[in-house]
Amino acid sequence: MGTRWTVLTTRVSILAALCLSTSPAGAEDILFQGVRVFTGSTVIPAADVLVSNGTIVSVTAVSDAAVLPGSPLPGPVLGQRTKIVDGSDRTLLPGLIDTHVHLVMATAAPTEAGHAAYIANELPGRLQAYLAAGVTTVRSLGDALTMILDVRTALQDGSLAGPDLLVAGPVFTAPGGVPIDVICVGQAWCIGELVREIASPAEAQAKVDAVALAGVDVIKVAYDSFGGAPQLSPLLVSALVQAAADNGLRVAAHTSGFVQDAADLAPLGVQSIEHIMVEPLTSSALGLALVATNTAYAPSLANKAVIQPAALAAALANVGQLHSDGVTIVVGSDTLGALPPGDSTVHEVELLVQSGLTPVQALRAATLDAAELLGLARDRGAIEPGLTADLILVAGDPTTDVSDLRRVVMVMQNGKVVFGRCPTITIGSSSFGIPP
Repeated sequence: MGTRWTVLTTRVSILAALCLSTSPAGAEDILFQGVRVFTGSTVIPAADVLVSNGTIVSVTAVSDAAVLPGSPLPGPVLGQRTKIVDGSDRTLLPGLIDTHVHLVMATAAPTEAGHAAYIANELPGRLQAYLAAGVTTVRSLGDALTMILDVRTALQDGSLAGPDLLVAGPVFTAPGGVPIDVICVGQAWCIGELVREIASPAEAQAKVDAVALAGVDVIKVAYDSFGGAPQLSPLLVSALVQAAADNGLRVAAHTSGFVQDAADLAPLGVQSIEHIMVEPLTSSALGLALVATNTAYAPSLANKAVIQPAALAAALANVGQLHSDGVTIVVGSDTLGALPPGDSTVHEVELLVQSGLTPVQALRAATLDAAELLGLARDRGAIEPGLTADLILVAGDPTTDVSDLRRVVMVMQNGKVVFGRCPTITIGSSSFGIPP
């Protein structure tokens, strides 16, 4: 794995440097011309998409010059420095959103020194790998609080390159519960940074208030009885949900893979359940309960494929059942440790198709539906005028063959080219760029 990562991160760094060397600093003014567009929900066979100052300015269907609501008429007005990218046989999509990764936890050693070394030496390459795969936003569900907040600050101020980051910080669990033994293996520093043990509603409120004040974006709750570990009561989960709501935060609930755990969580007000159960679903009861409470499911199939390959077939069947029941499925790969970042997000999309979603539905799970779960749909997750220009340009048509997501040509984040093979770009009568 070490050799593979050295090669991959070197390739990512070289390609990113080649693309960025052709572009001025900051956001670009770019017209994607005659490109197939996946908007986050539908497909436009051919359109011109204008990006300026980090924002999608207009989306104009080429066939009839119709302009989507909010776009200026009669079509895009180009400035003298607007670059034109040929979209022939290419597809433009919103940047992918992975709602469940672990940037540090379960990847770095469970000590302060181990975390610091990992963040300094390995994390930068892993973050670049997310961008190289078109993943422009991730939610890291459970990490050492102080360090993950520092990583988010470095990403925000530009001292570290990578996807936009939402963080949970510590995991809320029962005294002695998951992940104390599984991840921290008795390390006191890890337990203090990664875990918040809850024994009463008052403790739930106080500890949620504290991490909210520190600046987390979401609360993660472990509702997990695997291996006989102590488990939170439904009463305490409800108290955590209320405390989160009091602080304007959403709740993601980790489960162990038992149907009953997910059924217990359905009426408690969590916004998402993490990890698909491998115990077979025998009815639509769980799916209907999740639909009734608008609870999304992030199945982490890519993780199952690597960590529990024997359970993958059952997991795929369960995702298919929940999807057919109307449950909102979102991409949450549970990328950690041995799972390659970015690649695992794309693999999650591919596995959703194997579970029964259409390519368009699977792409929506990685874009619009993921953005809605995270409360970001007013900013990203779709290609619409006024939204942030987090975009991926790929060769081929992933709306019919989702594996074409792997044929990345260019990635934009906040309107800036952050990775790509630099297709030829025309300004007026001149062209520049490194050919694919």
